[in-house]
Amino acid sequence: MAPITHVIFDMDGTLLDTESVYTTVTQQILDPYGHKFTWDIKSKMMGRKQAEAAAVLIESLSLPFGPEDYIKMESEKTTQLWPLVAALPGVVDLVEYFHKNSIPQSVATSSNSTIFKLKSQNHGDLFGRFETIVTGDDPAVHRGKPHPDIFQVCAERFGATVPQQVLVFEDALNGVLAAKAAGMRVVAIPDLNADKTPFLEHADIVLDSLNDFDPTIFGLPQWNDRTCQILSRTSQAHLTTNNMNNDTKDRESLDRKSIDDGRMSREMERKMLNEPKEPRLGSRVAGRFTSLFRKGRTTDEGRNTLG
Repeated sequence: MAPITHVIFDMDGTLLDTESVYTTVTQQILDPYGHKFTWDIKSKMMGRKQAEAAAVLIESLSLPFGPEDYIKMESEKTTQLWPLVAALPGVVDLVEYFHKNSIPQSVATSSNSTIFKLKSQNHGDLFGRFETIVTGDDPAVHRGKPHPDIFQVCAERFGATVPQQVLVFEDALNGVLAAKAAGMRVVAIPDLNADKTPFLEHADIVLDSLNDFDPTIFGLPQWNDRTCQILSRTSQAHLTTNNMNNDTKDRESLDRKSIDDGRMSREMERKMLNEPKEPRLGSRVAGRFTSLFRKGRTTDEGRNTLG
């Protein structure tokens, strides 16, 4: 198997903890109409371009407004929140690992350029490690995920000429399908709400967290002597039998880097989706989100925000 030479990351739900914001805000928009923002609907929206995702929601629930109306309502609620989102567990360490091993990295996100700037503005050091950022409104990206366009454009721009040597990190099934359609290898980190079956069918490896990633599986150097939980009882990471060796041994994990105090807990999202609660991971930012929602504070800036 050819060694990995380039890496591409999705942003929403892979690098940054933004999906909880989308869930909370969308549910608030739906409340006056008596609808529930279910995981089934959200999973169909994830990874798509802004207008496409809005159209999926509207069609699924027969809502009495159009995509532009939804985008406007969503923007008014999220513009203040995007700068507060934090990097997900394992992100900073993994990006630094690739940087120290001179492996070029880029980002391919369905978020448009305006919302990308809002989400990334407090993560300058992190996004400074990426050679190329391709957003969903890039003129060269004619079709959104699950089409391969965004990954093909990204690869071309940072010199990845052999698709099989590009490793993509994705949390959405649409993103996984897009990367595979581009001929690339994929590490999937799906939401814990998601049905893992389609991810196992299409991705090269499926993990619960980037902390569980073992680069040696892809012929890369060990990750700073840290050992990763592959198929361990804690992570329950899954390898697809078609693409990975079945004899990968369980590896013991060192203490994970503590989650930034500003990270919004996913508990809010699980409540919206009627899922069982998981341990609370952060409080300060979640509290601020709740306060903003209760006060009804909005802004007219940044209309294009659906990632």
